[in-house]
Amino acid sequence: MNNELIVTTAEFAEMFGTDKCKEYFAKYKKLGGHKDSTITTAKTKWGVVEDMGRGKGYKLADKLDEEIDRKQFLNYDNCGQGQMIYGYELHNATLKFILDNCKNKMINMSLTRWLIALRLIDSRLGKAGWSEDVRKSHIAQLMKQYNDEKNIVITQSDIEVLEQFTSLELKRLKRNLSSTFEKLAGAGIIIHNKSMFGCPVGEDDKGNELNHRELTDGEIEKVANLKRDLSTKHNVSLDEVGWKTKNKDVIAYKKELDAELEAMGFKYLYETHACVVQASDKQIEKFIDKLNKKGQLQDEHELNEERLIAIIANFKKLFGEKSLELATTRQDNPTGSKHIKQLKAFKEYVPLWEKLLVFYEFSRK
Repeated sequence: MNNELIVTTAEFAEMFGTDKCKEYFAKYKKLGGHKDSTITTAKTKWGVVEDMGRGKGYKLADKLDEEIDRKQFLNYDNCGQGQMIYGYELHNATLKFILDNCKNKMINMSLTRWLIALRLIDSRLGKAGWSEDVRKSHIAQLMKQYNDEKNIVITQSDIEVLEQFTSLELKRLKRNLSSTFEKLAGAGIIIHNKSMFGCPVGEDDKGNELNHRELTDGEIEKVANLKRDLSTKHNVSLDEVGWKTKNKDVIAYKKELDAELEAMGFKYLYETHACVVQASDKQIEKFIDKLNKKGQLQDEHELNEERLIAIIANFKKLFGEKSLELATTRQDNPTGSKHIKQLKAFKEYVPLWEKLLVFYEFSRK
């Protein structure tokens, strides 16, 4: 998992606690009544915050690209969807799919494949997330589609914005989905397991990729150490690696990482998430009734294909609106590549982002 950090409870209190929290910890060596507040603060900055228990400290992972407003956590409920404006839609669509497909059968896929299976994204966005050739194809389609309009001209250089879009939005969606799995597991509905897989170097007799295999704990540790060392050596953040493809430091990082992975016998690596239903039908009914009473899962027991289509459509609408809101905030932040800075300066960044939301079906404008 990218940007994973394990800290002691003392470090956790120092990083996220208020002055009173720090004073309390210094006196009693525990978070005490300040624990929930401190964890909430951590969740505004990290996608995954896990108490390792027995005083072992906390695991932090998937550092957020943009800090979440703390107010979004004030009404945080047991279902844990308060931090996402589209949280109920994501939860409902995920639960429906799992109940339909994961009883008596464990499904293990990458988060991108899960998102496609849930119909929250289409395969075009999924492919654009890992293939430069696909991104080049998409920017060519966008140039053909929009360059006849008077008020917008898309150029080949705009692929840098497309790369940023696929990186930021897929990362956000994956983080949200992973969080939803963890909440369903926490409620006892499913067993959820994360693994790291790799595609071995070489091909079979028919020219196909060799069977992918799960990495050992030793290999995962080696990869984590390798990424940390290389990101330090080349002075790059792992957040930047996905979309700063033209940056010389990122290019050097990727080249060396690929060489090291090949030496380990892998073409590429990816994380998978496995889910299987463990709760009885009676437990599931009680869980759904509880959500219905809270107004979080209306008519779930009667959920049919027509309603599911409406839920997915509303999810995309809300996700697109949030994406555009964040892009508008970035418009006034003069960071990024030379081309992206220029787009921001001429107020062309947000209009292009809107076109990408339409292209990847998060908006109908």
